[in-house]
Amino acid sequence: MNPFEAKYTSEALELLAELEKGMLLLETHPDDASLIQQVFRNLHTLKGNSAMMGFRTITDFTHHLEAIYELVRAGKLKVSAVIINITLASLDHLSGLLNGDKQIGDNNRHIHDILTNDIVTIISYSNEESRESEPVAFEGQTVNKGEPLTIVTDDTAIYKRKTAIPGIRVPVERLDTMMSLVTELITLQAKLNVLTSEHPQPDLVAAAESLEKISTRIRDNAFSMCMVPVENMVTPFHRMVRDLAAELHKEIDFVTEGTETELDKNIMEGLQDPLMHLLRNSIDHGIEEPELRQQKGKPRHGRIVLKAYCAGAYVYLEIQDDGKGMNIEKIRKTAVRNGLIAESDVISDKELQQLVFVPGFSTADQITETSGRGVGMDVVKRRIADIKGQVSIYSTEHEGTTVIIQLPITLSIIDGLLVKVNGADYVIPLSAVDICHEVSSVQLMNGFAQVMVIDEQAIPFINLQQELEGFDAGPQSHEIVIVHYGEKKIGLLVDLIAGKFQAVLKPLGRYFNHLDIVSGATILGDGNIALVLDTNKVIAQSLNKKSKAI
Repeated sequence: MNPFEAKYTSEALELLAELEKGMLLLETHPDDASLIQQVFRNLHTLKGNSAMMGFRTITDFTHHLEAIYELVRAGKLKVSAVIINITLASLDHLSGLLNGDKQIGDNNRHIHDILTNDIVTIISYSNEESRESEPVAFEGQTVNKGEPLTIVTDDTAIYKRKTAIPGIRVPVERLDTMMSLVTELITLQAKLNVLTSEHPQPDLVAAAESLEKISTRIRDNAFSMCMVPVENMVTPFHRMVRDLAAELHKEIDFVTEGTETELDKNIMEGLQDPLMHLLRNSIDHGIEEPELRQQKGKPRHGRIVLKAYCAGAYVYLEIQDDGKGMNIEKIRKTAVRNGLIAESDVISDKELQQLVFVPGFSTADQITETSGRGVGMDVVKRRIADIKGQVSIYSTEHEGTTVIIQLPITLSIIDGLLVKVNGADYVIPLSAVDICHEVSSVQLMNGFAQVMVIDEQAIPFINLQQELEGFDAGPQSHEIVIVHYGEKKIGLLVDLIAGKFQAVLKPLGRYFNHLDIVSGATILGDGNIALVLDTNKVIAQSLNKKSKAI
């Protein structure tokens, strides 16, 4: 693909995304003149750009579609369900053409001919009725002459788009190259800092400090260029909820909040499938049929909310529904039957609910085509873990379910705390750190239960000498790093805190996939390698060991 065609395709896909968003708004506001004008303008722009590039098939098809909205603008035609559906199906078809060779082939000729016929039928019918004072409105799937309008959609078309990112006209490969160079710059900066500490000449120190400030600004600017708002991936979800709810004869309002929140584009790409599956679960297994909701005293319309927000160095996504929720007793019986827990085990409702992420675990009476597409909740959890995220679920029977996904803002570089444990270097993400103390300044209240007192507050602690090496190497632990673990605080005993460090995260490779407590590795300024600890998993592993021991 030549550069001009690539630019055209990117802009055209961006126009399709805007058009789809406009159509979904127009469905609830059919008389909004500004929305109608926006849809017409986007279609006109797409037609013009396609004609300039010589893509006759796309130009002619878009011209017919544009004619419908010219009639709507002129007041000769009303926006109806039929027009909305045909337009959305046409956008899917145009997406397929743009992602292919821009021509009609054997696979898409049938859909192309049917959609073109439906569009022409609407236009011709409207022109015949144009002498009437009232504008024509199609309220059913059949025109007045008895000619059926066959709306054809591709069930997967809207889910396969690479949503275009507004405002960026740089190939993604160049952004990836830039980020790679930035990570090399950060690594080189760390090496320069080591050399400066070994040869503390005033001019060298001043130059190193200035370079560090500049490299930090370059890093932050590079990050911002690779960040995209959550809104970019939301539009296809609106469409999916709409279509799937109609297919299952359910009435669902899909609401989004905080979609201006930004995420690394690489993280967002990894989120598409997990979010799609979670939304499908809410539609299929969560939200009840309208009549059943009324019997329960609920509104006929179910409600699904996708919420995004930042907290510290993390982005959180929540998928909430007001459906039937999870049956705790059913989960317990399934867990016992599968051998996951014993009948006598005392387990909280919260812990039982997390069992849905265990491979093969299901309480569904039957697997439906809607949500049973080869992606179970265990796969959702694994795919979110692949982008360094965590997922949890909370539910109340008859009231609804909430799934919370915690994600790092970026995967490339983190601010960390460099520590030493048993002579080895480790990095603790600074976003997880609350405060640091010397061991001499705290009281180890109970060494066996591992509880210490800081500022008259009892805080449990974990000795990383034992956790990382499996034994206590001696009384070398001099400092304590207090980290956040959910809403709690837990201390990590280390030998030495070396200081703040910008860690360029590198994957460990498949031979080290079993090291769950390690999220990656980084190269230090002296050339040594330090492992980056996932503090949540370190703590969870330690608590799990104690639970089994007890």
